[in-house]
Amino acid sequence: MAIPGLGYRTAADGLMEMSLHLCQPAVYSALASPVTAGAGVTATIASTYALYAGALLVVEAPGSTLIEVVTVTSVTNATQFVATFANSHSTGAAVWGATFPTQQATDPLFTQAEMLQYLSRAQNEFLTAVPSFYQRFTQTVSAGLVYQNTPSTAILIDRIAASAINYPITSMARSANTVTLTLAVPHGLSQYSTFTVANPSSNLTDTSFLGSFAVVSAPTAYTLTYIQVGANATATGGNMQSMQRLYELTQQELVQQNRNWQMSTISTLSSWFEDRAGLYRWGTGGRPSSTFPVELLAAVRDTDTLGMLDGFLVPDVCLHAVKYLALAYVWSKDGVMQQPQLAEFAMRRYAQVVMATQRYITAMKLETKR
Repeated sequence: MAIPGLGYRTAADGLMEMSLHLCQPAVYSALASPVTAGAGVTATIASTYALYAGALLVVEAPGSTLIEVVTVTSVTNATQFVATFANSHSTGAAVWGATFPTQQATDPLFTQAEMLQYLSRAQNEFLTAVPSFYQRFTQTVSAGLVYQNTPSTAILIDRIAASAINYPITSMARSANTVTLTLAVPHGLSQYSTFTVANPSSNLTDTSFLGSFAVVSAPTAYTLTYIQVGANATATGGNMQSMQRLYELTQQELVQQNRNWQMSTISTLSSWFEDRAGLYRWGTGGRPSSTFPVELLAAVRDTDTLGMLDGFLVPDVCLHAVKYLALAYVWSKDGVMQQPQLAEFAMRRYAQVVMATQRYITAMKLETKR
């Protein structure tokens, strides 16, 4: 699922819009009486038209802390249904959702799970065509191996940084906005040297110490001081690193530099390449002599499935492209709803947004270079 807070629209909103394009009735009602949390709870709304056992409904309006998705257990009559509620809800709470009810009892034209899969697939297709959401990954380079694993959600690696040091921190003490850091091994740094306090093993007892800093003084080979504004505190754990950006090269360029580069052992990382064939990994400019911590900045895709309340990685302003591509899948599906002309129309609408977004991103890049 997408990270909450990136936009206002959810997968349930997307399904509501798609149901209108497909002329499918949807539920948009409110509770006529309060319900309490529990299993087998009867809820009353204006009409249970478009409801059936197994249908997913959203209860409460977007933004409510009580919002949840419930599964209809049974439809009692024209105004009541039974479901399990995780939260209690007051009279007037919104009850809504695109249920795609046509022929559900026999041979459904569409299911909610199917439509959510179309949305998920369409979003990832858009993110592949327009890499627009980036995420930072941390990993450790494997010693003796040229090819390294690429994060499973990565579409395009933008840059990689590596640290030649990865020293475990013994302790840190912050007093009057000055931190004294102690290591178990000599740090080798001097005044004005820069470094990063990282937490690769998740053992840092106070994450307020995380960040990048410059050395103020190095009283001993095992201690140093630096400025960090914050409350007085102490911590243990974490690692000292010093990330430096690596140069991106191609395998052809590496061959030109050294025909036997794949067999060469390197003590420090200075370059990387992206392998777009085979297993799609990224590689180092030789065999690392030891493990190195690295950071990857990569354009990513979303998960392969979406829940009703999941958000999108695609910005809201571009979500109509995702919707149209999902509709193209719908109208290309074998069956009575197959409509090639509408599928082609939807694909063209999708392609227009992709082209416009690509031009916008290109224009932004050109503007930043001026």
